[in-house]
Amino acid sequence: MLFNSQAFIILFMPLVLAAYYAMPDKGEWRLRILLIASFVFYALADWVLLPVFLFSIIINHALAGLYDKNRKRNWIIPLTISINVILLCYFKYSNFIVDNITILDKDNIGFLPYAMPLGISFFTFQQISYLMDLKRGQTTHASLREYAFLVAFFPHLIAGPLLRAHAIIPQLHEKLTSDERYQRVFWGLSFFLAGLIKKILADEFARMANPVFDQTLESAVSPKMAWTGITSYTLQIYFDFSGYTDMAIGTAYLFGIRLPINFNSPYKATSIRDFWRRWHITLSDFLKDYLYIPLGGSRCSFARQILNIMITFVLCGLWHGAGWAFIIWGALHGVFLVINHIWVKIGFALPRILAWALTLPTVALLWGVFRV
Repeated sequence: MLFNSQAFIILFMPLVLAAYYAMPDKGEWRLRILLIASFVFYALADWVLLPVFLFSIIINHALAGLYDKNRKRNWIIPLTISINVILLCYFKYSNFIVDNITILDKDNIGFLPYAMPLGISFFTFQQISYLMDLKRGQTTHASLREYAFLVAFFPHLIAGPLLRAHAIIPQLHEKLTSDERYQRVFWGLSFFLAGLIKKILADEFARMANPVFDQTLESAVSPKMAWTGITSYTLQIYFDFSGYTDMAIGTAYLFGIRLPINFNSPYKATSIRDFWRRWHITLSDFLKDYLYIPLGGSRCSFARQILNIMITFVLCGLWHGAGWAFIIWGALHGVFLVINHIWVKIGFALPRILAWALTLPTVALLWGVFRV
């Protein structure tokens, strides 16, 4: 159920809001309403896979609890992360692997007949970040209700933003004044409306982009038509993803919950490095904190830093989707980031306007690869 659908705006959201504010503003009644609403939201997408989602939450919370009781059980963290990665690979990448084996081997293995759980990439990363923050002492072990809320809260479930436990769970126990709650409702409606307008714009740009990319499946297109398609898709994906995130932030505000800002004018970026500080900020932070830095980050030789960047962005591409276009898109971003680092290292710099004029077309061309 999309946030811009009539079912969400006219039916689901008003019912959840009515039930939420009908509950007393104390204890855990409102938290229970949000949990029920989140699991109903998930079940409406595909109720058959709801048990997978529940299993993932329960097993992660249980193993995190075992680790929290005895921090010497260091094996629990890699075991739990492995369970998350195995579930993600099974549901998201099995058919991709089978498809590539089929290309190499003429014997047709066939595809695995299952659907992919809603938001599996997001809730997998969400739970891995919680485990790592728990290990680093950046958060305390939450109750099952609090943990389930962190993972399943429906506004951020499909497309983020990714949440950090220490920033979200304490909000469940905040006592807001009437003025503070009214203010958050106001901001919630404002964000939601802004996101809805962005989604409408995204659909309009999609009508311009789709025919171009559809035609490339049959024949070559002219340079003018190609740039029309790439430019339209560059605007489409921004308005679509940023709009959806704004609606998620707005929806959460209606319940008094502040989600992190996920976009900061990414098309104003003056380098690829700057772009990733502005685009899908919570994913960039996740990749930096839980992948790039543990690999060694920049605290190593420059050659090793280049390898760390490439590994991070190839996996970033694969996280976005099970296909070679996503992997190539991520690898190309890695290559341009390496070039960016080399330029900085040798002291090369362009005037800001020229840097922007070079960065934006590069990002747009890479979106073309992503779309294909």
